[in-house]
Amino acid sequence: MSFALLVAGTTHETPQQVVTRYNNYKAICNGIGFQNVRCKGNAYNNISGIFTAPLDGIYSFTWTMLTKSGKYFVTEIVLNGQKVALNHTDGRGHDGYPMSTSHANIKMKKGDKVWIRTHNTNGQYAHGGWCYFSGAKL
Repeated sequence: MSFALLVAGTTHETPQQVVTRYNNYKAICNGIGFQNVRCKGNAYNNISGIFTAPLDGIYSFTWTMLTKSGKYFVTEIVLNGQKVALNHTDGRGHDGYPMSTSHANIKMKKGDKVWIRTHNTNGQYAHGGWCYFSGAKL
């Protein structure tokens, strides 16, 4: 059972439009919605941005964020609302488009929920189409 996702956004949206839409969404549930689902096992809801474990077990999650020079984007993966791990993508003082990847193996029970959200208020800029979230049951 696995899934692979791309951050909300299309090739026709500017990064600013993606972040604006994300910030509007964040005000509702503080999560990042990855809408372009590539390999879905029906456990990920691309509207809410939440993965719900269909079975007990250990799940392996990876997420990648890309920002741009002068901006930053700090995210965390959460299990049932509790922080598990962080991802800090920092382009301040750098040229180009910095990218960072984080990984977490999480023991889940059937019905547990995992999602990616901004860490506190640390989300200035995420580049649409270059951010990913994937997971698989081990």
